[in-house]
Amino acid sequence: MPDESAASPFVPVPLKRAEARHRAAARIYQGIPGVAITEKGRLFAVWYGGGRGEGPENYVMIALSDDGGRTWGPEEWVVDPPAKDVRAFDAALFAAPDGALWCFWTQCRSAGLEDIFDGRSGVWCSRCGNPDDPPEQFRWSFPARICNGIMLNPPAVLSDGAWALPVSMWHARRGIEPVEEPGAKMYVSEDSGRTFAYRGMARIPAETASYDEHSIYELGDGTLAMLIRKSRGFWESHSADGGRSWSEVTESAVPGPGSRGYVCRLASGRLLALTNDCTDARRNLTAFLSSDGGRSWPDKLRLDLRDKTSYPVAVQDKAGFICIVYDHDRYGEGEILFSKITEADIRAGVLLTSESFAGVPVSALPRSR
Repeated sequence: MPDESAASPFVPVPLKRAEARHRAAARIYQGIPGVAITEKGRLFAVWYGGGRGEGPENYVMIALSDDGGRTWGPEEWVVDPPAKDVRAFDAALFAAPDGALWCFWTQCRSAGLEDIFDGRSGVWCSRCGNPDDPPEQFRWSFPARICNGIMLNPPAVLSDGAWALPVSMWHARRGIEPVEEPGAKMYVSEDSGRTFAYRGMARIPAETASYDEHSIYELGDGTLAMLIRKSRGFWESHSADGGRSWSEVTESAVPGPGSRGYVCRLASGRLLALTNDCTDARRNLTAFLSSDGGRSWPDKLRLDLRDKTSYPVAVQDKAGFICIVYDHDRYGEGEILFSKITEADIRAGVLLTSESFAGVPVSALPRSR
């Protein structure tokens, strides 16, 4: 039976208002962001930090922007486990078709710095039904645990209305074996988040497995696809039966150094890929476009040329703008950054659109700490 003591990762941790100790001035580490936009255009960013790195002091935080991402307010809400050996991390935001905002995150037991996997982990969620109201009035549902594993990228809404959740069960880490078969899994909700169920998985060779951090997207013919992180670059897998079975993984044309990338289908039908255009370091953070279902990625726009740029993810707004968050220098400047671009910008390779911009700070750590 799961341990349900107060110091257990199975204990629900409701979202609460951020306090002074959750401000950037009190942190020395942060990164791994997510993004969502509401029907009325309010932008949300989520990331985690706390402590000296990945470990038991980690908590998840949410900030928002009401001017299209040009400026961001402070941390408004947090998921901060009270137990000293439980961490909250790897969060994703999702604006559901019904207008609600969902926050997903992972909890696991963590005894010390770099103790990041307990063999089980667990994906949790909470729903806010009024995300366009003043933040202090948000009504978050009591957290629910969906399944074992880790989910970093947001759900994809499929053509049949189902939500496809990219949940990973990691291969063994530091001698800790997973409690169930590892791989890049897909959980679904067919009732707008009331229930979630496992559907299928892509199996990853153990010798190249690297956290998976997969994204799920649908191609024009209804085929589902995954982009899956590996030790260097990415794997791909496809499903012709709605995610119940997945093909053997093959090398992806999307480049990468061994870091999270992200692929989604845009309103135009093209695919967007976000990754480091580099194979040996986390630099040259780039947006790519594909018009042939991901076989080639001829159009690209460099967003940030610096080292230590990573973990991009995006959402598209109603006007067609692509809203991107990523991190830079998690253990130094600790920047969470936001860019807003268009497909035309990517095809041109430069920011042509007057309302486009890149690299606006969402949050940054104090330089004098």
